[in-house]
Amino acid sequence: MARPSATRSLGIVGSLALFVGAYLPWVIANPSYETVNLIRYLGMGWGITDVLKLAVLCCGLVALALIALSYWKSLGRISSGFLAATGAISLLLSIGVFLEYTISGMFIAWFGCLVSGIGGCFVLFVGVSEFRAALPFR
Repeated sequence: MARPSATRSLGIVGSLALFVGAYLPWVIANPSYETVNLIRYLGMGWGITDVLKLAVLCCGLVALALIALSYWKSLGRISSGFLAATGAISLLLSIGVFLEYTISGMFIAWFGCLVSGIGGCFVLFVGVSEFRAALPFR
């Protein structure tokens, strides 16, 4: 069994951040807004409440499975590319929510969105570094 490297440990931290970010609320009511309507959007509660959070959770599961697979054998170009793609998808989903709910509106992005974005960055970094390591030339 191969020794765990720093990138694989970073990948585990990133996939765990995706799990935690999928559980935390992504959107809250803006406390500095003058009046807040009694509207609840999907993503405001704790847990998996909508398809977006489910997609991020699935990205975390795939990332954790691929990183666990990399402990027993080195990832090839296809698996590491798939790992980079899951990181990029989760990063783009959280960036999309963050841009949709900016600071000026009635609702703002919250910790779940930010934690998922950081986890997506970590998983994307691990996927790209494993992809570069699988190339026949450097």
